[in-house]
Amino acid sequence: MTQVMKRDESYSIPALRLDDIRDFVFERFNEVKQMCYLVKFHSVNKFLIISHSSFQLNKLGNIVANHEKLDFDLVLKSYKEELKQVFKKKPTTMTHYNTLQHILGHFSPDFTGSEKRYFLTVLQNFKNDKANLAEVLQLLRDGTAKYDKSYLSRQTYFLFFTNPN
Repeated sequence: MTQVMKRDESYSIPALRLDDIRDFVFERFNEVKQMCYLVKFHSVNKFLIISHSSFQLNKLGNIVANHEKLDFDLVLKSYKEELKQVFKKKPTTMTHYNTLQHILGHFSPDFTGSEKRYFLTVLQNFKNDKANLAEVLQLLRDGTAKYDKSYLSRQTYFLFFTNPN
């Protein structure tokens, strides 16, 4: 099946790829049967959700926090409905840029000055359409291994937005 690249702002992901991501996320969501697993699900999808909408991440976070002490089935239903809204919005260059800046924050204490400058240059190139998302994420994946960032290595954002080759 041929995928056609359409541009949204200066970068987008093929529509089929976004559908695959959504399907994978909902397959994992459908495995959630307890609150502790919903918290874990939310945590590992954090950057993927931010890439669609940071506003939706906050809404989902409030649902998971369950301040009203609702029954788990109601929490799960609310979360699923809000998660559907997340995937109605397609990531843009700017939402990815914002997401990547959040991820960079996890490396601030570890990156050397030259590593940080290099990453910021590549990130700026991405923002200016001179580098693709896979290039930026490969740098971050390398950093997750080098600096043992297990929290980041579990993020679905990395699994799907890197170059499959």
